[in-house]
Amino acid sequence: HNDIAFISYVIAAAWALSEHFLDPTKRKWIILFGVFSGIAVLNKWLVGLILYPGWFTYILLSTEPKKLISPKTYKNIFISFLVTLLVFVPWQIYCLLNFPEEFKYEMAFNAKHLSEPIEGHSGDVYYYFNNLYFTYGRFSPLFILLGITMLYSYFKDKKHFISFFVVFVV
Repeated sequence: HNDIAFISYVIAAAWALSEHFLDPTKRKWIILFGVFSGIAVLNKWLVGLILYPGWFTYILLSTEPKKLISPKTYKNIFISFLVTLLVFVPWQIYCLLNFPEEFKYEMAFNAKHLSEPIEGHSGDVYYYFNNLYFTYGRFSPLFILLGITMLYSYFKDKKHFISFFVVFVV
């Protein structure tokens, strides 16, 4: 199922990002992060970029104020995002060139996700929060809280925890 595949790609990207946090000198982790994020975009569109806000948070938490405006600070994230684009943009171009009407329809439909409830959803931006009980079961809030607590105790460097918590909130 595409949801299981998507979760797998996001978890693989989170793994690569965690490895990058632990050893920022190895470029392979930012390349892998970009590849897995790009595949996630191919699978579920722009929600595949979900880990980038966590990376930005990590940069904000771990950088001195004067380094925040330095291009060198963002070099790895730029390289990774370039890899992400190299993974999913060729498919977008292919679809646009070979199926222009269908592609335009799909892009317009994707944009509707940002402005209106579609696909049987109703209500406001809290749809998933309000339906947590019905979607995932009565114990889901307990498991979410347990997961957040375990994640907090797992990370020795709390910048890692805060970064992934931001992803959860987003």
